[in-house]
Amino acid sequence: MTTQKVLIIDDHPLFRDALETALSLASGANAKAVHAGSIKDALERQHEGPFNLVLLDLNLADASGFDGLARLQSDGISCPIVVVSATEADRIFQQSKTLGAAGYLPKRHGLEALAAAQATVLDGGQWFPDIKTTAPGDEDSA
Repeated sequence: MTTQKVLIIDDHPLFRDALETALSLASGANAKAVHAGSIKDALERQHEGPFNLVLLDLNLADASGFDGLARLQSDGISCPIVVVSATEADRIFQQSKTLGAAGYLPKRHGLEALAAAQATVLDGGQWFPDIKTTAPGDEDSA
């Protein structure tokens, strides 16, 4: 099995480390993580690629909402991008899918969900939480 290179973009070092640990547990020695604390930092690290997967925090110091996703896509990151965020709302899950993310992983989910998302996306699929049909304004957000 080949080593998967994963770019982890999160402005919290502890959470980047936690994601790397979770990837290692889910993939064994088959994942190598590269860390970035911002979109700017991530784009400067493109030379360390090519990457098989990007795990992207939704809100960073230099990007808010889906701005970071759009910047990565327009600046040449062509591998699957999974948004990893504390924000949980069906409209956000749907919007990330519409904008081309390969998945959305709420931060409250554990190792099992990360492993499932990683395997599914690296296999060419998509991984999103179940989108419930709710009345407008009933979405939860954390």
